Amino acid sequence: MFGILLKKVAVAKFTRTLGTLIKSGVPILQALETVAKTAGNKTIEIAIMTARESVKEGERIAQQLKKSQHFSAMVTQMWRSEKKPVIWTRCSNKIADFYDQEVDTAVKR
Repeated sequence: MFGILLKKVAVAKFTRTLGTLIKSGVPILQALETVAKTAGNKTIEIAIMTARESVKEGERIAQQLKKSQHFSAMVTQMWRSEKKPVIWTRCSNKIADFYDQEVDTAVKR
């Protein structure tokens, strides 16, 4: 159970931080590297760095995140519209809030 909670915390941190960096104008490759280093979860860090390398080679971030199987459909769906950073920044905080709420609810139980 703690593993699941920690993973949700890491995904919330990932979406919120990446959205903030993109909104601030940080290039996607640099933003991915930064969020990987601050993920707080080695498995998530590796998945993000793998996605970063794929993006560097021209692949879509959503495809690689989905392949890793560490990110929900809700997260990967957000990144499908890769040409629209405005959508990323709007959705990222909502997704992070969702995961934060799930963690809070699980902890209270």
